[in-house]
Amino acid sequence: MDDSTVAATVQAGQPLADLVQWAAAERLAGIECLAGIPDALDHLTAWDWALGRLRTLPAQACRLRHRDSRFKNDPGRWILLTATFHLTRSPAAPITHRPLADELGVRIGARPPVAEVATAVLTNRHRRGLLTAHDGATATGFSQALTELSTQVEIATGIKLRPEPTLVGTRAQGVP
Repeated sequence: MDDSTVAATVQAGQPLADLVQWAAAERLAGIECLAGIPDALDHLTAWDWALGRLRTLPAQACRLRHRDSRFKNDPGRWILLTATFHLTRSPAAPITHRPLADELGVRIGARPPVAEVATAVLTNRHRRGLLTAHDGATATGFSQALTELSTQVEIATGIKLRPEPTLVGTRAQGVP
């Protein structure tokens, strides 16, 4: 690794917003859009219940895709423990998403400072209702919100939603 690349290892459950804020403050690019994770991810450590041992999986072995991964396709097999990202000291990656370019007031392909991009992404997601104003969210609170939303969708449409996250440990009330 050279002087412009930093390996950042985080524990499972680390709030992504905090990691992005730290990286932006350090001027480290790679996760400022919260969507560049497959490119910035170097490896994960996970407990593999099928083999009964700790495994280190390179990014490619995780098969991370939009709303899909090796872990989602084999529920119950894995417990993710840490993720190591390789971040670079540089401006943000070139902006390729029109709404983000508009939010920043830049052209497609521009490379604004990482902190500006991270702020613009969060501002845009808040405006579109993809993030709540509630800070300090917990797994229990998230589970309760999922349960309430699932109930509302089922009443309105007859469709029963299945939550994607698999929780380990104490469960929130009403979460199967």
